[in-house]
Amino acid sequence: DRDVTGVQTCALPISSEAWKMKEEADYYIQMDDCQNALNVLTHLIEISPWDSQLRQKRSNCYLELGDSIHAISDLRFTTRLNMDDTDGIYR
Repeated sequence: DRDVTGVQTCALPISSEAWKMKEEADYYIQMDDCQNALNVLTHLIEISPWDSQLRQKRSNCYLELGDSIHAISDLRFTTRLNMDDTDGIYR
């Protein structure tokens, strides 16, 4: 499954706490609060390390915060998870 941006949909384990945290991260991203979104996303990735959507969002937050090294690291991981991720390869 993919969302409207073409990114693989969230592979979080079915847990109300995890889904609430995902919604919290999305809220922070919407509010342009990348530092708080980054903290929540990092915790979610600890729960679900193979979720490419979470890594993509965290990469975008790193870019917004000027941390290109960590952003690239997440993008590399994402492109390994999604071999057909042409957008990620060119970022």
